[in-house]
Amino acid sequence: MRKLLFAAIWCALTAACTSESYDSGDTSLSYLSAEWADVTTNSDGLVAYAHTDAGQRLTFSPPYQATWIGQKADTTCRAVLYHGQVSGETTSVKALSPVLMASVTDRTEEITAKKDPIGGARAWISADKRYLNIVLTLKVGRKENAPTQQKVGFLCDSVTTLADGTRCCWLTLVHDQNGVPDYYSQEANVSVPAEALHQADKVCLRVMTTQGEKLLEVRETN
Repeated sequence: MRKLLFAAIWCALTAACTSESYDSGDTSLSYLSAEWADVTTNSDGLVAYAHTDAGQRLTFSPPYQATWIGQKADTTCRAVLYHGQVSGETTSVKALSPVLMASVTDRTEEITAKKDPIGGARAWISADKRYLNIVLTLKVGRKENAPTQQKVGFLCDSVTTLADGTRCCWLTLVHDQNGVPDYYSQEANVSVPAEALHQADKVCLRVMTTQGEKLLEVRETN
């Protein structure tokens, strides 16, 4: 049987699904911008700059230490960036929430994939058309001696051309609850590189939820 590539989501969720803490209230931190971005560390392992999905390059002053990156030098990661006001191309980081990079596997008859239900999902193509971004609502919880990670991946079922000439990539979310307790809901951020989508104009994503299978139709925006 062909092995399906999974990406693991740790459901302690400190690394995969939550942002690092920041103050709230009517302060300067109340006026944050939140953007999906590729963030890059410098030679000291501090996050020094980002390329946002809106196509903007931002430099961070001062450079930011993200504990989940582990001070790895010259490393680029996917993240949701929370930052303050921008002056020129410079801003300050208030928090970074990691985004899981997931793979796509072409479906074959040999593949049998799990589709454990999730709470829901929403998806869109990034403004720069480099990623399919997805927010998954997972059922999570903690229990003594229980597993602490779930697994997600995507199958490409087919690529079709519609009557209007639109090229559509049909995906299925693969999800293994892996014995993690399902006491409450929490969101996980996921990105799929556009090059895995077979140059499609539209993505049709099948997601098994607790209310049954849902179909998300996502088009590129001009």
